[in-house]
Amino acid sequence: MPKPARPTPSRTADAILALVALVLGAVAACGYGAWRAVSSDAATTADRWSTFGDAMLFPGLLVIVAVAAMVWLGWKANID
Repeated sequence: MPKPARPTPSRTADAILALVALVLGAVAACGYGAWRAVSSDAATTADRWSTFGDAMLFPGLLVIVAVAAMVWLGWKANID
C-alpha cells in the first residue's frame, strides 16, 4: 500500500503565509470596525455592535482581501 503524499515544505510555507495574510487583514478590518463603532453617536451598545458588524461586512471584507493580497504579493514577488 503506497504511503499518502506528504505536503512539501513550500506548500506548507504557502499555507502559513496565506493564514498570516488573512489574519493581518482581519486585524486591520477589526481595527477599522472598532474605530467606526466608538466614533458612532449611537446611544446603545447594540447600536455600536451593529455599526461594528456593518463595518466588518463592508468595507471589512475588502480590507481583508486587499491586505492579504498585498502581503502575499509582497512576499512572493519580493516587493519591498
